[in-house]
Amino acid sequence: MNKTLPKKLKAKCSDFKIPIDKKIWALNVPTTRMKIKTLNWLFENPFWKYKQKWYAISPNEVIINKKKYPNHWRRIQKADLNYPIDIMKNDKGYWELLDGLHRLAKAKVLGLTYVKVRKVPLSEVKKLIKQF
Repeated sequence: MNKTLPKKLKAKCSDFKIPIDKKIWALNVPTTRMKIKTLNWLFENPFWKYKQKWYAISPNEVIINKKKYPNHWRRIQKADLNYPIDIMKNDKGYWELLDGLHRLAKAKVLGLTYVKVRKVPLSEVKKLIKQF
């Protein structure tokens, strides 16, 4: 299975090849609030796997067509908004999601204006990557 970041995403995203979510969760980063519209670009891009294809569907596609993508729709519904979304400002200038896309999608579905986030410094992410 090819997990190569598509061209469309390379322009805005970092190309991390390693899972760092559990290490991100352990960081002592304060929680704040952010307007969801600041992260709107994330809803339009194919970050999620569908069947055997990586980077196949976007959160907007799942929200619009719940029956076609029941697994992601269930994950959106079950997402716990008590946990903040982990983001970082990448070296391309975009707020990039590190963890919590299903939570972000749930916030959008619920019509929320703000979402809880932890703004993880890029320098901290780079340190975690070096540990692998």
